[in-house]
Amino acid sequence: MEYPENKKNPLLLLKLATLYIEFAAYRGALSVCTLLIEGYTHFKHINEAIFLSAVTAKALGKHKESAQYFQYLVEKPPHRINGYHLHLLAARELEKVSGMQELVRESYSQAYKAMIAMSPITASEKAAHEIYNSSRKNKNLRMQHWYQDDSTWFDLAKKMVQLNFPLLALSALEVVRQRHGNLLVDMLVLEGVCLHRIGDPIAAVGSLAQAIHVDYHSKLVQFLLQNWSEDWRLQFALENESARKIQQITRRYFNRTKWRAVAALLVEANRNYKACIIQCAWRKYVAVCALAVLKKECQERENAENVVMATHDEITIMKRLNAATMKIQTLHKIFLAKRERRIRQALCDRHTTILTNFSTYRAAAGRKFILKAWKLFVQIQETERENAAVVMQRRKLYARLLQKKHSQDKIIELCLSKKSASVKTLVLEGWKDFTKLLQREKQQGFSAFFAHMLRVVDTKLRYEGTRSRLKQ
Repeated sequence: MEYPENKKNPLLLLKLATLYIEFAAYRGALSVCTLLIEGYTHFKHINEAIFLSAVTAKALGKHKESAQYFQYLVEKPPHRINGYHLHLLAARELEKVSGMQELVRESYSQAYKAMIAMSPITASEKAAHEIYNSSRKNKNLRMQHWYQDDSTWFDLAKKMVQLNFPLLALSALEVVRQRHGNLLVDMLVLEGVCLHRIGDPIAAVGSLAQAIHVDYHSKLVQFLLQNWSEDWRLQFALENESARKIQQITRRYFNRTKWRAVAALLVEANRNYKACIIQCAWRKYVAVCALAVLKKECQERENAENVVMATHDEITIMKRLNAATMKIQTLHKIFLAKRERRIRQALCDRHTTILTNFSTYRAAAGRKFILKAWKLFVQIQETERENAAVVMQRRKLYARLLQKKHSQDKIIELCLSKKSASVKTLVLEGWKDFTKLLQREKQQGFSAFFAHMLRVVDTKLRYEGTRSRLKQ
């Protein structure tokens, strides 16, 4: 709205009024809506501006003007609002003005007619149409039953919340609260949301607290209370922690009970198993004893019969001799096996002795080798330690010399930086004198060089003349 052309744009002015209502600046919203209604009568969204004027008038306590706005919009209601909704809202505003009972009844009557004339959508509308088509009550009783029904006002409140008008939703829910004193859980949640939207968090938390007392396990109510109230957030956190601990203790108890029952069953099964084993062993022992007694009796009877028959039976004598021969052969095989075993045992003992002596020698040689290796390792470590000490001493000496050189350089730089301009002038004059002296010495050197070269040339000429004379 900083630009002048935007202040004449009705669409932006309508959005500005909505923004004022959103931030509870109702006087500013009313002034903007008045500007729209008076200055832009042909604006296509003028009905919405009038509806916003009705809402702001209600918020400012001007109930009669608000009702007039609602009644004016009945012929051309705004988008997503039915005519009977406007009649109900107008009736609610007129109820708050003294001496308007006839207009209130007329508004309810017009609302009922408008509702009956349209197709039912919500639950309250369907119930009213069903009563209208099936009930034998007169018109006044049907109308009274309709506008005194809680679902009618609850549907109206939900419609206003969908359109983002929490004040109108609270006005509709106030009817139900005045009649019954207490609201249902859905109504309490809707009331809390509307109170929070208009900037009354304490009352919103109070409504949600009533809802939580009715339906304590409602996730929506718990979520809203956790977001809007620190005390409820801490309480729910404490309850969750307590429930977690109780569940943990309960699980531990049931697990212990289960394991104890399983352990008792296992102990009982083990006891039955061992008892069954003992019984089977005892029955086996009794049967074996009875069988041994029977075999012994049978053997004694056969032996007695054989003794009687042996005196006259050559076959029996032959069997005895064969049995003695087989026993002698068996004993001879046992003797040979024992002798072979003794020989092998002696060889095994000798081999064990040789291995023991060899392992003792190897162990002694290994210990000597290990001692030599340790001695060499210690010598190497001592040498490395001495070398490291020498390197460290040299590094420290080098560091001290380098630090001394740095300090000397710093002193020289400090001295050079502190020279005055006069000293620099003297140095420049000395440098000039020194340059002149060098030039003079250079000239003298050149003259001496030329004299020397002349002497050398003269000497060479004399030498050549002497050689030529000698040749002649």
